[in-house]
Amino acid sequence: MEKHDTFTIGKFKFEKKISAEIIQDKVREIAARITKDFEGRQLTYIIVLKGAFIYASDLIRNIPLRSEILFIDSKSYGKNFKSTGEVSLNLLNIDISGKDVLIIEDIIDSGKTMKAVIEALKELNPSSISLTAIFSKSSLREVELEVDYLGYDIPPDFIVGYGLDYAEQGRHLPDVYAKID
Repeated sequence: MEKHDTFTIGKFKFEKKISAEIIQDKVREIAARITKDFEGRQLTYIIVLKGAFIYASDLIRNIPLRSEILFIDSKSYGKNFKSTGEVSLNLLNIDISGKDVLIIEDIIDSGKTMKAVIEALKELNPSSISLTAIFSKSSLREVELEVDYLGYDIPPDFIVGYGLDYAEQGRHLPDVYAKID
């Protein structure tokens, strides 16, 4: 794939902020920490659709532990540049009772979506719940939330690439691009 410093979606222009190589280095670093912390145990990965699927795929391939993979669907953006504040969850009848759960998310900003996910999962009686996100916008956090395995704390720019999208466009980009005002 040819690499560019800018990317356009409709009338919006985005510029490259984080290269694919730098992201992959961080993914391997996070995977090493998770492997160490959960050595000898089986993990149940809960991947938050749709955005986290690329990060999850890269991360899981770097963790040599027995595992189970489950998916949940949550939405709070739609076709907006910021979260609507309304969280829609679909837990797809998952069974995590007594299991060590690692939630894999692409980005956390206000924290409302992830707090709702964690609260819903706690009701299913897992042994433990940990959270990883490749990106966080802690300056936008509206609820208290601990990210156990964080890739990057980034500015509050709207970003696409590495699974993140605008109106379902841009997820395929290996690099991360920020919207230019």
